[in-house]
Amino acid sequence: MPRRSRHRSPTGLGFLLLANPDVGAPLDGVGPVGALPVAASAVAIGTIVVALAKPHDGAYLRFVALILALQIVVEAVGFAFHVTANLAGPGGLRENFLHGAPVFSPLLFPDLALLAAIAVLVLAESRMGPTVPPAS
Repeated sequence: MPRRSRHRSPTGLGFLLLANPDVGAPLDGVGPVGALPVAASAVAIGTIVVALAKPHDGAYLRFVALILALQIVVEAVGFAFHVTANLAGPGGLRENFLHGAPVFSPLLFPDLALLAAIAVLVLAESRMGPTVPPAS
Protein backbone atom coordinates (compact mmCIF):
# COMPACT_ATOMS: atom_id res chain seq x y z
CA MET A 1 0.00 0.00 0.00
CA PRO A 2 1.50 3.40 -0.94
CA ARG A 3 2.44 5.75 1.84
CA ARG A 4 0.07 8.68 2.21
CA SER A 5 1.46 12.18 2.33
CA ARG A 6 1.27 13.97 5.68
CA HIS A 7 0.82 17.31 3.90
CA ARG A 8 -2.64 17.99 2.58
CA SER A 9 -4.31 20.95 1.00
CA PRO A 10 -6.63 22.97 3.27
CA THR A 11 -9.58 22.21 1.01
CA GLY A 12 -8.89 18.49 1.34
CA LEU A 13 -8.58 18.90 5.09
CA GLY A 14 -11.88 20.78 5.14
CA PHE A 15 -13.60 17.79 3.54
CA LEU A 16 -11.66 15.48 5.85
CA LEU A 17 -12.96 17.48 8.80
CA LEU A 18 -16.51 16.69 7.71
CA ALA A 19 -15.83 13.02 6.98
CA ASN A 20 -13.41 12.03 9.76
CA PRO A 21 -14.25 12.42 13.45
CA ASP A 22 -10.58 11.88 14.36
CA VAL A 23 -9.26 15.15 12.94
CA GLY A 24 -6.10 15.11 15.04
CA ALA A 25 -4.62 12.10 13.22
CA PRO A 26 -3.92 13.77 9.85
CA LEU A 27 -2.83 16.96 11.60
CA ASP A 28 0.05 15.17 13.36
CA GLY A 29 -1.59 15.40 16.76
CA VAL A 30 -1.70 19.19 17.05
CA GLY A 31 -5.16 18.97 18.57
CA PRO A 32 -7.98 21.50 18.48
CA VAL A 33 -5.69 24.50 17.97
CA GLY A 34 -4.39 22.93 14.79
CA ALA A 35 -7.91 22.02 13.69
CA LEU A 36 -9.15 25.62 14.03
CA PRO A 37 -7.66 26.86 10.73
CA VAL A 38 -9.00 23.74 9.02
CA ALA A 39 -12.50 24.41 10.33
CA ALA A 40 -12.23 28.12 9.46
CA SER A 41 -11.17 27.24 5.91
CA ALA A 42 -14.04 24.77 5.53
CA VAL A 43 -16.57 27.38 6.71
CA ALA A 44 -15.08 30.06 4.44
CA ILE A 45 -15.15 27.77 1.42
CA GLY A 46 -18.71 26.72 2.17
CA THR A 47 -20.01 30.28 2.51
CA ILE A 48 -18.30 31.33 -0.73
CA VAL A 49 -19.72 28.35 -2.63
CA VAL A 50 -23.23 29.13 -1.36
CA ALA A 51 -22.82 32.80 -2.31
CA LEU A 52 -21.80 31.83 -5.84
CA ALA A 53 -24.39 29.07 -6.26
CA LYS A 54 -27.54 31.16 -5.99
CA PRO A 55 -28.50 34.82 -5.65
CA HIS A 56 -28.48 36.27 -2.14
CA ASP A 57 -29.30 39.62 -0.65
CA GLY A 58 -26.77 42.04 0.78
CA ALA A 59 -27.11 40.61 4.30
CA TYR A 60 -25.73 37.24 3.26
CA LEU A 61 -22.90 38.83 1.29
CA ARG A 62 -22.00 40.88 4.38
CA PHE A 63 -21.99 37.61 6.34
CA VAL A 64 -19.56 36.16 3.77
CA ALA A 65 -17.35 39.24 4.21
CA LEU A 66 -17.42 38.71 7.99
CA ILE A 67 -16.43 35.04 7.59
CA LEU A 68 -13.56 36.06 5.29
CA ALA A 69 -12.39 38.65 7.83
CA LEU A 70 -12.44 35.98 10.56
CA GLN A 71 -10.43 33.71 8.25
CA ILE A 72 -7.79 36.44 7.96
CA VAL A 73 -7.66 36.84 11.75
CA VAL A 74 -7.31 33.07 12.33
CA GLU A 75 -4.47 32.80 9.83
CA ALA A 76 -2.70 35.89 11.23
CA VAL A 77 -2.73 34.18 14.63
CA GLY A 78 -1.32 31.07 12.93
CA PHE A 79 1.49 33.18 11.47
CA ALA A 80 2.27 34.50 14.96
CA PHE A 81 2.29 30.93 16.35
CA HIS A 82 4.68 29.78 13.64
CA VAL A 83 7.07 32.68 14.23
CA THR A 84 6.94 32.15 18.00
CA ALA A 85 7.61 28.41 17.60
CA ASN A 86 10.64 29.13 15.42
CA LEU A 87 12.00 31.78 17.79
CA ALA A 88 11.68 29.46 20.80
CA GLY A 89 12.76 26.27 19.04
CA PRO A 90 15.60 24.08 20.29
CA GLY A 91 17.93 24.66 17.33
CA GLY A 92 19.57 27.81 16.11
CA LEU A 93 17.45 30.63 14.73
CA ARG A 94 18.47 29.95 11.12
CA GLU A 95 17.89 26.22 11.50
CA ASN A 96 14.47 26.75 13.11
CA PHE A 97 13.26 29.03 10.33
CA LEU A 98 14.59 26.76 7.59
CA HIS A 99 13.38 23.43 8.99
CA GLY A 100 10.83 24.38 11.67
CA ALA A 101 7.27 25.61 11.36
CA PRO A 102 6.72 27.09 7.88
CA VAL A 103 6.32 30.79 8.63
CA PHE A 104 4.71 31.94 5.40
CA SER A 105 2.25 29.08 4.89
CA PRO A 106 -0.45 30.62 7.14
CA LEU A 107 -0.24 33.82 5.07
CA LEU A 108 -1.55 32.08 1.95
CA PHE A 109 -5.11 32.04 3.25
CA PRO A 110 -5.40 35.74 4.07
CA ASP A 111 -4.31 36.40 0.47
CA LEU A 112 -6.97 34.04 -0.82
CA ALA A 113 -9.56 35.54 1.53
CA LEU A 114 -8.79 39.02 0.19
CA LEU A 115 -9.19 37.76 -3.38
CA ALA A 116 -12.48 36.11 -2.42
CA ALA A 117 -13.64 39.35 -0.76
CA ILE A 118 -12.95 41.19 -4.02
CA ALA A 119 -14.99 38.57 -5.87
CA VAL A 120 -17.86 38.93 -3.37
CA LEU A 121 -17.76 42.72 -3.80
CA VAL A 122 -17.95 42.34 -7.58
CA LEU A 123 -20.76 39.83 -7.15
CA ALA A 124 -22.67 42.22 -4.87
CA GLU A 125 -22.27 45.10 -7.32
CA SER A 126 -23.43 42.97 -10.23
CA ARG A 127 -26.54 41.88 -8.33
CA MET A 128 -27.42 45.05 -6.42
CA GLY A 129 -25.77 47.90 -8.31
CA PRO A 130 -22.65 49.87 -7.41
CA THR A 131 -21.97 50.50 -3.73
CA VAL A 132 -20.06 53.72 -4.42
CA PRO A 133 -21.77 56.44 -6.47
CA PRO A 134 -19.93 57.34 -9.68
CA ALA A 135 -17.74 60.45 -9.61
CA SER A 136 -19.37 63.45 -11.25
